[in-house]
Amino acid sequence: MVQASLGVNDVIKNTFSIYPNPASTTITIKGENFENEEIEIYNMLGQKVIGRNLVTNESTVDISNLADGVYVVYFMNAKASHKFV
Repeated sequence: MVQASLGVNDVIKNTFSIYPNPASTTITIKGENFENEEIEIYNMLGQKVIGRNLVTNESTVDISNLADGVYVVYFMNAKASHKFV
């Protein structure tokens, strides 16, 4: 007897983009099915620096108060992440 293996159909597709990258004052997060998505932005020390809910498929986040460096945007519902500078 052959058991079915985990396939592509089991993976949920989450497409998103963050721009501009590198950014200085704001980032725009654009994606599909982002209504009611919650994001958290972390610095490289693992400290949460911004938490926000996205209400549309394209949202702008003010990052002007963040120090220069690399940050990770974590999408809570989609369980995905993306780095930006």
